[in-house]
Amino acid sequence: MRARSPARRPAAGASSATWSRPASRPSASSASGPATVPAAARSAQLALASVLIAQHQPDQACGIATDVLNATQSLGSYLVISQLIQLQRQLEPYSGNTVVTEFLNCLQDAVRDRLAFYQLTAEGQQRAGKAWEEP
Repeated sequence: MRARSPARRPAAGASSATWSRPASRPSASSASGPATVPAAARSAQLALASVLIAQHQPDQACGIATDVLNATQSLGSYLVISQLIQLQRQLEPYSGNTVVTEFLNCLQDAVRDRLAFYQLTAEGQQRAGKAWEEP
């Protein structure tokens, strides 16, 4: 099995959405844009990242988690946010590792953005529901 390269942090001022892997590694996106990752595949990737963390391989876990972050940029579901927060907690003991620290910074930004998006969409759904119910 080929070892994964560590993920790279974006340049100052760059969005966390542009955070990517080294060019030598294939990405989860196609020529037409980011690939859609089915929920089962996303869960499997995050489970693998958790196993790698348990095996004291946080660099590889960050690589897999980077793929998930990039492939699920537009997802603000409660389940996705919960899984990312759980991953963040699992990686915190390795925060002395440079790759982990950089990934945790990106992950924190992604979780914050997704929480804001989730809250906006939840409020919007509530408003839409109320508007639908009103005569």
